[in-house]
Amino acid sequence: ALDDHPAPVAGGLCLPPSGQRASVLARDASLGPRVALLDIDGLRLVPGVAQAARALGPVRYVTAAHANLVQELDGRPAVEALLSDLPPSLRARLPQLAGALCAGFGVEDGDAFLMRNVVGLDPQTGSVAIAGLPKVGAELIFSLRDQRSARSDLDNMLTSLQQGLGSRKPAAFVLFNCLSRDREMFGAANHDVRRVLETFGVDVPVVGVAGGGEICTYGTRTHIFGSSCVVAALVAD
Repeated sequence: ALDDHPAPVAGGLCLPPSGQRASVLARDASLGPRVALLDIDGLRLVPGVAQAARALGPVRYVTAAHANLVQELDGRPAVEALLSDLPPSLRARLPQLAGALCAGFGVEDGDAFLMRNVVGLDPQTGSVAIAGLPKVGAELIFSLRDQRSARSDLDNMLTSLQQGLGSRKPAAFVLFNCLSRDREMFGAANHDVRRVLETFGVDVPVVGVAGGGEICTYGTRTHIFGSSCVVAALVAD
């Protein structure tokens, strides 16, 4: 339904603290999840998203898939393609890459890639399980999330956002950050906030939410991201 929104969308998924009940914007929590949309007259949203990933190999094409399994890439077992893209040093510690290994899928309306976690491998069938629904014919590029990639991807996104804004100074920034992008990824708190302030100046207000998923319009469609930073610049119409 967010794809029908006439303007770009940025947001986040909120998670309750461990063991506690979720807080929702409704009197009766039994009715299920809720969504809140904020629209401010006179301000336009310019979003950017950093997915913290770097490519490990070439762009490949899904030639066989079922449900969340990529069975073949370029006509051969997907596991073979993945192992050939991994550097030898990473092949030796493949089980340790859980949560860091991704498959980037080409979006239909641009040259960007939407990262989805690799969640399992089946050497017997040669399939790679993805946290998503791959389609035959889709572009795919295996990628890795690490601190170096996260820093570089964020800086590239902020530079692109700065160039897109030109001489317009944002009235404020709203950040939607994955909880994993703090000390766990960077070894320091508030890394992404500090980089925004260093890029655009400390006189621009910054507010945000650290949650369990990020929402951003990517091309002409709105997607849910993970381990990502969504920066929404609010500028005057």
